[in-house]
Amino acid sequence: MIARTKRRLITRLLVVAAYFAASFATSVVNAAETRAPDETRTALKEEATRASQSAEELITSERVLIRVFTDPDSEDEIVKGQQIRLLIEILTDARFQQAPRYPELTIPGAITLMPEQMGTNFTETIGSTAYTGQRRSYVLYPQRLGALEVPPIEIELAIHAEGGVSEPFAMRTPPITLYVEERPGVDETTPLVTTPQLRIRDEWSGTFEDLIAGDAIERTVVIEGEEIVGMLLPSLQFEAPSGIVVYSDPPRIRDRVNRGRYRGERSQTVTYILQERGSFEIPSIDVAWWNLTDDRLEIARLEAKPLEVSGSFFGAASGASDAPSFDGLFSRMTHSLVDLAQWVAHRWIELLLLGGLIFVVGRTLHAFGPRLQLEWKQALDRRRDSERRAFASLSRTLTNGDHSEITAAYWRWRDRLQGGFPRVAEVLAVETPRDPQLSAAWRGFEAKHYAGEDTPDAAINRSELRKELRHLRAHLLRAAQARRASRANGRKTGPRLNPLARR
Repeated sequence: MIARTKRRLITRLLVVAAYFAASFATSVVNAAETRAPDETRTALKEEATRASQSAEELITSERVLIRVFTDPDSEDEIVKGQQIRLLIEILTDARFQQAPRYPELTIPGAITLMPEQMGTNFTETIGSTAYTGQRRSYVLYPQRLGALEVPPIEIELAIHAEGGVSEPFAMRTPPITLYVEERPGVDETTPLVTTPQLRIRDEWSGTFEDLIAGDAIERTVVIEGEEIVGMLLPSLQFEAPSGIVVYSDPPRIRDRVNRGRYRGERSQTVTYILQERGSFEIPSIDVAWWNLTDDRLEIARLEAKPLEVSGSFFGAASGASDAPSFDGLFSRMTHSLVDLAQWVAHRWIELLLLGGLIFVVGRTLHAFGPRLQLEWKQALDRRRDSERRAFASLSRTLTNGDHSEITAAYWRWRDRLQGGFPRVAEVLAVETPRDPQLSAAWRGFEAKHYAGEDTPDAAINRSELRKELRHLRAHLLRAAQARRASRANGRKTGPRLNPLARR
């Protein structure tokens, strides 16, 4: 008894102790959770500080280098529209954890492009340290004179050194100032192509011999420039003298990139329509450009093109006078006769073929015309008197016609039906009673019509009449088709009673 009491007392003491222990643990956990955000923020801040210190140490100890320079050099003479390459190199004696990220560059007063999709990797030894580097370039085209400020460019990267991977950090390039100078003898307010080399050429379609009024000539002009993009190449103005009309297609621009250097091309196609006879000259095309190689202004030219256009019987004569005088009228008639003779001389083969075709068609119509006309008239009569046309007329009359019109259209269709379907009367007499509803609507209509009753149109069950007639016509068509099939099968399989008889 005493032992059992002691055991109960010890059990109760253990339960109380466990309760107090659980309460204490819960309070400790709650306190830890309450302080966790502050401690986490502190730990993250300390980690970021260590990472920034690590990046700063990498830069200070020259384990990571950044270099920037321009081609041409910023100290050299730079002119408006010249291509300038801004080269950025990042070097490290460790290795890149990720490729450096280059942002887009915007410079007021300049067109800025990044030609490469990826950077160029290289190695270089500085002193006794071997570096791995990556090079990227921007391309600038100044569009105004004076100082051109290139702002610092922030590039994000991460380095894998012996101590581990650094957090991503940014390196900045120093600012660069470029001075755009004036070009001697150049009006800087007008657009001017700036390139080391510019070429212009044109291609003509067809030949310039035997041109006549009404002909069209197509011309494609291509401008190519080194170290320039196609959108900076000039747009061309195509002119033509009176008597020639010019139609231009939209220009096509294409750029090629080779090791960060652009090569631009601009092409445009035009069509010259020769409207009058005479001697013409398509004006030359001049393109002014600044030669960066020789530092001088040059002109690229497409020479003028002379054209001799003879007259066309269908065209106008440029030498004819507009005055209503006898001399002017005689001149016009003379030019027209000359134009007609020249047109016939150029088109004699086509005229010969056309004359032969007209002769063949005329003889054919003379030989077979009456017969074709008769067959055509018979076909029209058959179509006009066909059962299909009569039934279509009956269907339209059932929609809008009165009693008399419906009756006349019905018997007209029955007349056509008797000619197209033999033994219709037998079919109507034998088949119709099998379906009492088939003729109920029509019998009611006939009873009212022939009894002389004055039945208003609203009392006519037109939909039932139309439905009955369609049903009847379909039945007759099936019967006639089956009869024709049976007759055809009988001709194929039946015995030949008279071998000399024609089937």
